[in-house]
Amino acid sequence: MDRAGLTRQSVVEAITAALRETLPHLADRTLNGNTDLSLDLGVESMRRTEVLLSVEQRLGIDIELDAELLGADVTIDDLADRVVAECGRDTPARGAAAHRPPEGME
Repeated sequence: MDRAGLTRQSVVEAITAALRETLPHLADRTLNGNTDLSLDLGVESMRRTEVLLSVEQRLGIDIELDAELLGADVTIDDLADRVVAECGRDTPARGAAAHRPPEGME
C-alpha cells in the first residue's frame, strides 16, 4: 500500500486482520478501536510483535517497535494512531532506504 493512500481506517483494518491471522481464536470476536490488546485479548509482547510485523507486511511500512507499543494497555486505536503518525513523518516506506544513495553521494 502506498503511504499516501494510508488512512487511519486502513490501518485499523490491517491491525484487526493481523490480530485475527495471528490469533485464530479471535475469528468470531468483535474487535474495535477500544479493544485493549493486553486486557481484552490477553496479547503479550511476543504476540504483539508478531501482530505488528504482520501489519508492516500488509501495509508495506516499517513500524518502530518500542516499549510503549510492546507494553501493556495499548488499544487498537493507540496502535493505529502511532502507525499513522509514523507514516506522516519523513521516513522511508519499507525498502525505500535500500534504494537511496549514501549520504553525500546524491
